[in-house]
Amino acid sequence: DARYSVPRHAGAIYGLSMLYRDQPQPEYALSAKRAISWLAQYSNAQCGGWTPQSVCIPKISTRDQIAKLGDSALSALALLTYLEATEDLSVEPLAHGLVTFLLRVQRADGDFHHRYLLYDYSVEPRARGMFASEQAAFALVLAAKRWPEGPWRAAAERALDALTIH
Repeated sequence: DARYSVPRHAGAIYGLSMLYRDQPQPEYALSAKRAISWLAQYSNAQCGGWTPQSVCIPKISTRDQIAKLGDSALSALALLTYLEATEDLSVEPLAHGLVTFLLRVQRADGDFHHRYLLYDYSVEPRARGMFASEQAAFALVLAAKRWPEGPWRAAAERALDALTIH
């Protein structure tokens, strides 16, 4: 169904992960893992061939072949929170691929392109999604915590500067 909400789905993974972190009930982790498995089915490795290391979440059940920043950013945020809470390394490649996608759509000024077109590997430069840049910045902060040796901290700082200085 094209009306399915990826942000709501990612929010459920995030919430279950937070519950598990604070009260480690196995059913919280199991439900989050099932939700992650569903999300993984819809992920697009290489974002249509654009970049080998990245993964994006295209709009569900549409022919548009577009990936919105917010869907991939919230999914990355949820998976990184799940990883921190559970240390279930089986989801780490998907989480890493999603934040790599965020790096690929980050602009030189630190903000982000909000729509990526899988069919021709381009972005819609004027498209904006509500809170998507903030979600992407938050995901990059969590990536910097998870993988301190990578490019995540510098990217997070650029994103936060773009959000707070401009």
